[in-house]
Amino acid sequence: MIVVDTDLGVTASGTSERPGFRNLVGQICEGVVGAVFCQEASRLARNERDWHHLLELCALVDARVVDTDGVYNPSLPNDRLLLGLKSTMSEFELTPLRHRLVDAARAQARRGELRVPVPVGYPWPHDTGLVLDPDRRVQDSIRSMFRLYERHGSARQVMMHMRQECILFPRPADAKLSTTLIWRCFR
Repeated sequence: MIVVDTDLGVTASGTSERPGFRNLVGQICEGVVGAVFCQEASRLARNERDWHHLLELCALVDARVVDTDGVYNPSLPNDRLLLGLKSTMSEFELTPLRHRLVDAARAQARRGELRVPVPVGYPWPHDTGLVLDPDRRVQDSIRSMFRLYERHGSARQVMMHMRQECILFPRPADAKLSTTLIWRCFR
């Protein structure tokens, strides 16, 4: 048995790469997987499209889907229907949770308490709004990056230029706080 946990902590927005799910689908296609065990459909596949694709592949290779309620054969119409309903219900249950999260963020914003991650070089003191870092070297590096963007016309070209020239740029030493900066070349 292989536990797929590499996707833990990856956003469920549907825009993030999920290598664990991708590897599972690949192994199902190869016929290596005989059964997929899951606690709930919404945790395995983040949307209906992925879930039904997974069921189609399981049906093709005669793999079973197992959850806390039973063992299902996706190639049988009744099992496929039941698994589809479980997925629909799981996705529907996530809707109110998303609404609550958005409502909570809006309430924080109304109170002036919402904090979102900001780019390096723009500290966000609690008593004021965003400010440019007072460190002159940090300011100069940010301005030079914008000048490079004007010259090259794309962020990718700027990054490639900075990597090729090994131009140092500040990065947070601690990703959580962003209070201490270290200077590194782009990699």
